[in-house]
Amino acid sequence: MLAEYFVRTLGLPVRHVKVLHNAGRQEIKDNGIRWLKDIITAQKGDVHIILYYAGHGVSNEKFGPYLVPSGIDVSKIRAFRSKTGNLPENIVLKGKDAEKIMNQCISLDTLTGWFNRVDALSYTFIIDASFNGIQRSGQQFFDIKKETKRARPSRVRSDIVIFMAAEADKTAYSFIDQHHGFFTYYILKELKYTRGEATFRELFENVTKNQAYESSLQGKLHEPTMIIGGKLGENWGNRTFINN
Repeated sequence: MLAEYFVRTLGLPVRHVKVLHNAGRQEIKDNGIRWLKDIITAQKGDVHIILYYAGHGVSNEKFGPYLVPSGIDVSKIRAFRSKTGNLPENIVLKGKDAEKIMNQCISLDTLTGWFNRVDALSYTFIIDASFNGIQRSGQQFFDIKKETKRARPSRVRSDIVIFMAAEADKTAYSFIDQHHGFFTYYILKELKYTRGEATFRELFENVTKNQAYESSLQGKLHEPTMIIGGKLGENWGNRTFINN
């Protein structure tokens, strides 16, 4: 688990780390985001914030990425109903069905927006999820009917760096032998090897190289991607996890 690496390898105090398992949207907001914002306020912004998410994702009609929290209610969504009682395959939602699902999810814009007007020294997000309707196992989850053929680059607030396991239209697979997603596994490996001293640029380049190689050997080629706050420029690459 990433949290254990930050405590054992990088030396973060246990009290500075909070883990939410199978959390719903409201729990993420109330017990996760609010906890972070309270700490930022108490420390008058003199903190570095790291947020890690591993789980399901989906993208809207314009490929905008959304996190799918636990406890999504699909009971009122027609596409999920089946006369046999089994979950239908290859579900693609549109119209009101899509709206009912997306309203329960957390868009990347919303996630970053929760920290608007809350100034910390730095924000780093690590997102290990697929956003193309395919689970990390390679099985179909559900998707949203797209209006465009290509994903547009996401834009976020100026001081956030986001590491993502794959592009919004690609699958982020599991590294089954290691019981992690490929992305999380190689992030952990780099943190352990460098003890957090590698720059973000070095870390991303090494994770990309190793993830692409190992996933391709298993017939599941995918590469990580990044979203960098517009005003950071090349300065993002000099950050590290022990001295952001």
